[in-house]
Amino acid sequence: MTLALLERIAGIMVPVLAMVAVGWLYARRHAPDMSAINRINMDLFAPALIFSALASRDFSIADNRWLLLASARACWPGAWHGPRGCSRGPSCRR
Repeated sequence: MTLALLERIAGIMVPVLAMVAVGWLYARRHAPDMSAINRINMDLFAPALIFSALASRDFSIADNRWLLLASARACWPGAWHGPRGCSRGPSCRR
């Protein structure tokens, strides 16, 4: 491997590993409550990232008809709960 390639890898990896180390040290010392940040991440940033990734691609309805049908079925009312109430959905309480 050439020196230029090693410099490029180090230029990418060193800042990432430094941020991981800083976060680890902070968490060891202060033990922050991450529930609010995790909630915002899952409710706002993850859907925004998925939307951005999907919006930047060309999409052909004919080529992706099975994906559209599966998505529509998953979003259909009663898809997770049977017609008589809770059957085996993710929020089922027995």
